[in-house]
Amino acid sequence: MEKNRRILIVIFLFGIMVPSFGTVLASNASVPPQISSPDDKNQDVYSSLYVDELQAENLGMIYFGTQDIRIDPLVLLIFGYSLQTEAENPISWDENAKIEIQTNVEKPTTVDIMVELKSGKYNFNSVSITQDRFVDYDSQILSKYVIEDYIKGFFMELDVYSEESHLNLAFDGGDKQLIYDGVNSLGLLNTNFNLSSEADGFLIKKLVSKINPRSEKSLEEFIQNKKKSLIDNFELLGPKSKINSKNGIIGPVSASWSDYSYGVIHNPRDDIDWVNDDAPSVMYESDHIDIVINRADVSESLMKSDLQYYNKDYYESEWTFRYKDILCYYVVAHGTDADSNWVITSLSKLKPSEVSDLWYTSGCYSSYPSRMIIFCTSCYGLIDYDMADAFVDDGADAFVGCLTLSTGGSISDLGYYYPNYNVHGFLIELCREGNTVYASRNARIAAGNTYYSTTYQAYHWPIVGSGSVYLY
Repeated sequence: MEKNRRILIVIFLFGIMVPSFGTVLASNASVPPQISSPDDKNQDVYSSLYVDELQAENLGMIYFGTQDIRIDPLVLLIFGYSLQTEAENPISWDENAKIEIQTNVEKPTTVDIMVELKSGKYNFNSVSITQDRFVDYDSQILSKYVIEDYIKGFFMELDVYSEESHLNLAFDGGDKQLIYDGVNSLGLLNTNFNLSSEADGFLIKKLVSKINPRSEKSLEEFIQNKKKSLIDNFELLGPKSKINSKNGIIGPVSASWSDYSYGVIHNPRDDIDWVNDDAPSVMYESDHIDIVINRADVSESLMKSDLQYYNKDYYESEWTFRYKDILCYYVVAHGTDADSNWVITSLSKLKPSEVSDLWYTSGCYSSYPSRMIIFCTSCYGLIDYDMADAFVDDGADAFVGCLTLSTGGSISDLGYYYPNYNVHGFLIELCREGNTVYASRNARIAAGNTYYSTTYQAYHWPIVGSGSVYLY
């Protein structure tokens, strides 16, 4: 048996009959102890814990020996929509789609994907797949799989719980972006494609917050809520009509040329809403932004897809060009004082290296953050400059973020008293007034609080890149 085809299976014990996939090293587990957690269970913090077979028993898991496994294939039902932002009818809803995931025979550490949608079939071969394991304070177990192909613009997260699985999917469909979710009653006992190669233990990430977002809802109710939230958490403004300077027709598109500039707002947190209702319209007032995309409770997969897809340029021939550029990116993504990652949910963090991987050139296609101005209005959004460098080093004009606490803390607690201007003053100056990044950053702290000087606050809201640039 080839070494790279030997994988580890870890299954949560529910007191039901378990198929004998391999040698059981820990069975008849006692009632697992609860993992202690602080009073605030909403804190998105986890720590790593390396678990051997004896500790696995204490956590209520069964630890199996290694064996050869292939998905044959895993079929999951999904629902969602296709998005063509520049079209007269931009959204096409699709409730009866499916995705098939199967191990690639020649490259067993990758998977082959077939997505069957109303708009057609899409195939992705030899797609990278990685796995993390989590346990929450109720000792609930989760295997999280991240399945991605950066060059092809395919981004997917699959969270496999004890008795069900949830997925988020967003990918490049050429002339459209495809955004889908899925909730299926297939859990750890049904999926069986763990990727660990350790023979003596495995790494568990210990969560403070509760692991399954379904809570007390029934599976069907949760699915219906997910379908509703896909649309409710999305807002689209535009496109504006404008004169095509190359042929004089009205509209930013012709048979041989299109050029759209975007403003994008991402708020991945469902428990914090710092994006005021007027933020998209303020961004849309810019003379240089044609389309605004506003997403709340956005997944990591969809954040990556938006950043890459709406910065994508390509040419089909010597005379046919398609341009997309995100000029203004406003993101509510919390960092931590421990690393330079953005916390998206309790189960995912967006790393600077993952942002850097979004930018590429392949044949006649390319995606770079050229001319982009990023405003991260969250605590520790710029903890050690690595995230800013992931944008600016590949072409972004400027990145503004906070080194420490954004609101409610030592630097700018006026965020609570002047939310419209203190939090969104940056957008007002940059987009509505057409001012520079430097002036816009100063507007963010201009309301200033009486405890700290403007100079002191400016130190904690640095500009990476150029402060003299503006939207163009």
